Amino acid sequence: MPSLGFALVGCGDIAQRNATSLQQASGTHLARVVDIDPDAVTKMAQQFDVPSSLSLDEALDDDDVGAVFISVPHDLHCSMIDIAAQAGRHIIVEKPIATRVEDANRAREVCEKAGVCLSVCHPRSYEPKVDRARQLLAEGVIGELLTTTSLFLKRKEESYWDSAPWRGERKRSGGGVFLMNLIHHLDALQVVTGQTISKIGSFQTTRATDVEVEDTVAAMLRFDGGAIGTITGCSAAPGPTIITDTFIGSEGRIELTKNSVRVVSQQPPYHIKEWTDHDYEQDSVSKTRFVEDFSSSVREGTPLPIPASYGIELAKLVLEAG
Repeated sequence: MPSLGFALVGCGDIAQRNATSLQQASGTHLARVVDIDPDAVTKMAQQFDVPSSLSLDEALDDDDVGAVFISVPHDLHCSMIDIAAQAGRHIIVEKPIATRVEDANRAREVCEKAGVCLSVCHPRSYEPKVDRARQLLAEGVIGELLTTTSLFLKRKEESYWDSAPWRGERKRSGGGVFLMNLIHHLDALQVVTGQTISKIGSFQTTRATDVEVEDTVAAMLRFDGGAIGTITGCSAAPGPTIITDTFIGSEGRIELTKNSVRVVSQQPPYHIKEWTDHDYEQDSVSKTRFVEDFSSSVREGTPLPIPASYGIELAKLVLEAG
């Protein structure tokens, strides 16, 4: 079966990882890179030894391009989706799918009408540590899930905002730490618990950063299985970065950190009295595996691993939380 060629649209920060994933994934290849910045697109084209284009329309004239991976500022996602769909190309778009729920729904409708596949890049389910936490919870190691607590503390320096000013503009980005970072926690919470977050509410503020979007969030959520949870994020936090998701059950706890999956349990036959690290496959190719599954679904006509509807619901949780 022929390899699926991708045009990578956008050569900003995250494009490096996306280009690498497209080159590493079996059944796919990086066919072309696209950006309106001549220097950026030329540099990436030389780095990955592929042709370049200054516009998506030009790239879509290339018959080797069967799909696009969109990684441009958030407010441009829907216009890029429209162009690609009208040209009959399948689409992966970075999260969030859009800055407004109505635009996200319209993007899905455009792709359905054009008969092309649309997926949002939420690859947490492909991370081995997330899958290991899911297995432990499913095995009943912590009993019945009662609550979850998630924490994201990181200091985003001025250079982060200055290098891409659109990030700090509400109209262009759609949001700050909630939409940029905490959405990944919401994804992981649903994957690990196997439940859907049915309700969420939040307080959001900008106290320490000279931007329009929020730098601090405190939210409460409810799962459709009855458990509740909290999630706190701050992108202006001094000190070391802390990123954790803790799952608290009737018989124990699972803590998911950047580099570990830890468990305590009083549930027979486990009886784990002290925090114990659980092994999981160490790798950094979760996005590569996601791209492989997307490409396989396109070629074989099977359901997408992460459909547009999933990305829309995650974006909706955040965009309507405050």
